[in-house]
Amino acid sequence: FAGVPGTYEVRVRNTGDDSARNVRLTVDLPNAAKLLSSTPSVQANAAGGPLTWTFDWIAPGSEQVCQLKCAWDQTGRQQITVVA
Repeated sequence: FAGVPGTYEVRVRNTGDDSARNVRLTVDLPNAAKLLSSTPSVQANAAGGPLTWTFDWIAPGSEQVCQLKCAWDQTGRQQITVVA
């Protein structure tokens, strides 16, 4: 719904048997989304573009969770793209 904030979680899990090092997570929000907050904090670029977190390491069997709170300026289908 336009104007109604939503909370989204992105989980990056290490299913391997060794630590994953220098893990980079990028989340590309559509133009209709306005980032209100994130945990861990991330600086949104005023010109748009993806949000980026870098984790020094993720232990085997563990995960990192990024939580985004966004408000939508438009109705209709919107897509969030995630790459790790």
